[in-house]
Amino acid sequence: MELPEPSVLDRLADRGWPALERQELEGWTLRASSGVTNRANSVLTAGPVADVGRAVRAAEDWYGSRDLPAVFQVSPASPAALADELRARGYRPHSQTDILVAEANTVAAFDEPRVDGPTPDGVTVEDAPRPGWLDTWWSVDGRGGDAERSIVERILLGGPALYAAADGAAADGDADADGDADADADADAPGLGGRGKVTYPPRQSRASH
Repeated sequence: MELPEPSVLDRLADRGWPALERQELEGWTLRASSGVTNRANSVLTAGPVADVGRAVRAAEDWYGSRDLPAVFQVSPASPAALADELRARGYRPHSQTDILVAEANTVAAFDEPRVDGPTPDGVTVEDAPRPGWLDTWWSVDGRGGDAERSIVERILLGGPALYAAADGAAADGDADADGDADADADADAPGLGGRGKVTYPPRQSRASH
């Protein structure tokens, strides 16, 4: 398969983990969710801006007004000058992310066990999480207390997704209209680095067997 454009991958990931508050800044999107998870509290920079320095300062003001650090998601889709601008302002790399892509029919046909032991029977896939699904997910990937869990639940239910469950295990995934699939099982803890944090370009990989 042809790898999607980096901007497409960035926006699919954004759709799969949508921030509770969003504001457009030219070709960027400012995202905030009370500081819960990096992705939902960072600038999606997969688009052009007229002046990178001015856009960075505007983003810092926006996050500052919410008592949040300015965090920038930097990828191959970001303006070429952004990484140097952020370094000059004291940002540091944080939370590098690998993106794996595959055609949905390839993933569906791949039924070999992923771990030692038998493949679980009775897997169900539904368009809404069943009771107890979030408890299982939170026990593995949750960070924080009841307030953070409530925010994560709102984020989780805010985008299109399918929910799988088998014998108490849980996973969620997103699928787009072109048939590409993305399985999501990450959570990020907020923190500070310099004036903020920056995620530098992810490595793009193709899933195959």
